[in-house]
Amino acid sequence: MFKQYTRQIRSERYPVLNMIFGKILETGDIGIPVSRDWCINDQQRANEYLSSHSLETALNDPCLKREVLLLKANGLKSYIGTQIPEEDFRTFVNDFAVKYRFRNIPFERSKQELSEKFPISLDSFLENWYHCDRMPHLIFKDGTLFKMTGCEEEKYQMRLKIYNPSEVHAFISVTLYDYGKKNDKNYYNYLIPAGEARELKFITYGKFASVWIKGIMENIPSGYYFSQSTSQVVQETEDGSEGIFPIDPELPASEPGVIIVDNEDQEFRTVDEEKKQRLKDIFREEADGKYQVINRFSESSCGEIVRSSVYKKSGNGKAYAEWKARISGKGYYEIAVWSTRLGSMGAGSFTILKGGTVKEESREEDRTCVVSYGEE
Repeated sequence: MFKQYTRQIRSERYPVLNMIFGKILETGDIGIPVSRDWCINDQQRANEYLSSHSLETALNDPCLKREVLLLKANGLKSYIGTQIPEEDFRTFVNDFAVKYRFRNIPFERSKQELSEKFPISLDSFLENWYHCDRMPHLIFKDGTLFKMTGCEEEKYQMRLKIYNPSEVHAFISVTLYDYGKKNDKNYYNYLIPAGEARELKFITYGKFASVWIKGIMENIPSGYYFSQSTSQVVQETEDGSEGIFPIDPELPASEPGVIIVDNEDQEFRTVDEEKKQRLKDIFREEADGKYQVINRFSESSCGEIVRSSVYKKSGNGKAYAEWKARISGKGYYEIAVWSTRLGSMGAGSFTILKGGTVKEESREEDRTCVVSYGEE
């Protein structure tokens, strides 16, 4: 019961640091746990709140949610993680805890000793961290797994490009799941400066590799997931580098044939089926062949920026959301939809046939849905 009185970090300028920085010193943990819960929950609501409110404003809000403080704490932890190696920071924390046991410590002293030990300055970061009422938005592109050549043992290199076209720096936490279990470290903290871009590279050894990225960002959901089985790898590389590397910040052109529809687009609307006359006859054609879904998927809506979402209460299915997209002709299309009900990205292969019928070829079950499209 006296645990919270054994050591206290006191700051008049940033009063919340007593809890946040004190907890970091207590645990020595600068990694951010990654959750697979991508539904619209309190964490997503807190993320949306911080897109237009500063931490200073939030602390004066009588309805302040715990998740707001957790997100800001994770941002501070990510920044420290980009500046100080984890083991060195843990050593500092242990020494600091012994030195100031049962003491009420001014934050200025903690900050000074940290700066004397490591080349880190918290002043400019904390000022922006406490008063900033905006968030960055990130674009994730070209997640790819390569087989490395010229190695005595089987190795793979995972690559991912991250663009930050916003005016706010982004601090992200990356968790790597290497099922070969040869990497001692599985999480990393990185800075993606405003208006710049970076490429991440990781070396993996297993038969399956996944990477989760979390951070305070305007994207919905506020994270990114990439996963691929090494049995699907067809590209090879002699590049054995790993880490974070600057790349051209200019965004690449959209991939040919890719159509991204967002609920803020003019072609989106909600429909109440009870007020519409139902179509009685639907004609379908069977596809000649099956389209193979690629063995990877993303939790960030194709890597693009998503700033809002639409939801409705559960019902009998007569009210639904409708998107329209102009498709030039017949062909095979893969459609991915982020579903908050499933908490993940649902994807399936669809065959567009003459007359506007869509046949979904799911690996688990076959079911049919109907869309209409113009001849333009």
